Amino acid sequence: MEQATDGQTGWRLKAEVIAGLIILAGAYSQSRVGLDLPVATLILAVGGVAIVFIRGKFRWPQLRWPQVLFLCLVSLGLLGLSRADLKGSVRELIQLGEIFLISWYLFATWRREAMKPLLTGLGVLSLILVLAGVLKLYQFPPFDLSEARHAALLVIGFPFLILALRRKKWWLLGALALSALVLGLGLKNAGLLLCWGVTAVLTALLLDRKLAAFAGGAVVLALGLSLAAPGKSAWDSLNPRYDRQYRKRLFIEYSASLLAPKYYPAGGGLGEYKRSVNSLKQYLEDQPSPGEEKIPRDSNNQYLLTMVEAGLPAAAALLLLFGAGIALPLLNLKNLQKEEKEAALAVACAAAGLLLAGLFSTVLGRGIGIWTGAVLGLSWAVLPKITRTGFAPFALRLAMPALCVLSGLGIMVLVNRETDELEHVSRVNRSLRAGLFGVKPEDQGTEGEFTESGLRIIRLTDVDEPVAAGTIRVEGEDYVRVTGFFRTVRANDASGNKALEIPNDTGKGVGEAVYEFELKEAGTYQLSARVFWPDECSNSLGFEIAGVKHSISTELLKTWHTLKSKKKQKLPAGKLTLKIRNLEDGIRLDYFELEPLKK
Repeated sequence: MEQATDGQTGWRLKAEVIAGLIILAGAYSQSRVGLDLPVATLILAVGGVAIVFIRGKFRWPQLRWPQVLFLCLVSLGLLGLSRADLKGSVRELIQLGEIFLISWYLFATWRREAMKPLLTGLGVLSLILVLAGVLKLYQFPPFDLSEARHAALLVIGFPFLILALRRKKWWLLGALALSALVLGLGLKNAGLLLCWGVTAVLTALLLDRKLAAFAGGAVVLALGLSLAAPGKSAWDSLNPRYDRQYRKRLFIEYSASLLAPKYYPAGGGLGEYKRSVNSLKQYLEDQPSPGEEKIPRDSNNQYLLTMVEAGLPAAAALLLLFGAGIALPLLNLKNLQKEEKEAALAVACAAAGLLLAGLFSTVLGRGIGIWTGAVLGLSWAVLPKITRTGFAPFALRLAMPALCVLSGLGIMVLVNRETDELEHVSRVNRSLRAGLFGVKPEDQGTEGEFTESGLRIIRLTDVDEPVAAGTIRVEGEDYVRVTGFFRTVRANDASGNKALEIPNDTGKGVGEAVYEFELKEAGTYQLSARVFWPDECSNSLGFEIAGVKHSISTELLKTWHTLKSKKKQKLPAGKLTLKIRNLEDGIRLDYFELEPLKK
């Protein structure tokens, strides 16, 4: 920890602590002000300047290698983007910089004298979060948190609450009991409930074994309440099955995410998880149940999300970085005094909570990301001796990820010039998956031609495009029967001036359209469809042929375009039935085709 200078005054110490707590309290907000500036970013900037001014000088802790490694590898996610994505990529880089550089720096340089009041303040902020769980007040300003983010913040902050109240046992007992009631009755994510229980018991054991009985009792109470709570049990969140026929949307996404290293070796692009995972889901057989709502907000696995966006090495580096946040304080306990040791244990437990919470919630987004950077910074600040090497060594290590970012931006702008409007697969990713996994462009199930380098040439299909030899085309309005809200509508830009439509606001998963047709020759066929998506909430359609399910989806909106299924299917000759499933309302279908593939 940094020693204060002889001229350090009491008011400076208090002002620094207050500024740090304001930064972490402001991190909860996901609101924005003028020019679309996040409130949390504004508070971080103002608070950071205030802390540096109060200290009177800059300090330069050495960047740890796990941190440098992660920042270098996460920049690979830029290779999955094209020049058109430049604005979004810069926004994502700024957010990563806030977490792993600015927030980390401010708390990694925290001084010894300011450590105790800061950690006490973190305990108070965590207690406020517990109180905000009553009636789910965290959903409203100034918090604006999802259930998953609120629970993840409690997991991370609870070690500081126990540290702050460890000598006030009745207060601690009350805080534990209230937390058990809030989480046991209100939280519907059993994974985060278990993370909280493990972190609370671990912290109590390490700080004072006499407190372990209190923490253990609170955890048992929370688990019992979660089982007895009315409505759907929180433990159902760990069950991958929605019912006997369907898997849950979240677990379908998990399966799709595991395909990312093959189809997006360099990552699908920073900030482009949704777009990438929707494309990957088309390789799966699973389709979600019509009765299931959307995935609860922010409840995705952070490591799988990072793998999809920036590649497998970046996800592994993130785990290593969180692991270093646990190990650094624990490996230096023997060189610390009693109070310093307690602070180091609390920070290590918070880092362990961070690692665990990442399994069931995103921990690098708005509302929680600055806390992530702060915990990693504190794991460095609690060390007994900080290597102060000046600005030059600090800048040298910082130059490594900076060079990687600049290189990634350069490749994104100069190499990935063209935009793949249907699949958004960059030129780099297309080349890598062909070289590493033998995935050929023509095997991707997309419309269009490819250059020798594997870059796809987009050709949005025309209404009057002729049918290829041997291909069967069925118009959307030529169904045998429909159920639900499927209907035929006039569409001047569709063939025959008609199209099949699922009207907006009629509900997902309601109804189907059934078609029958004759297949003259058995063989392997590929399904394609000419579709129109009105917005990003209505951009997918499901098919079923001979018991095999297909789905198509893109982010290309408000224009007719043709998509090919990523699956190829062997079909017998004779009469066949095809069913169109309602995955999302608001879509239109002009026609679908079955194209025979060359033997």
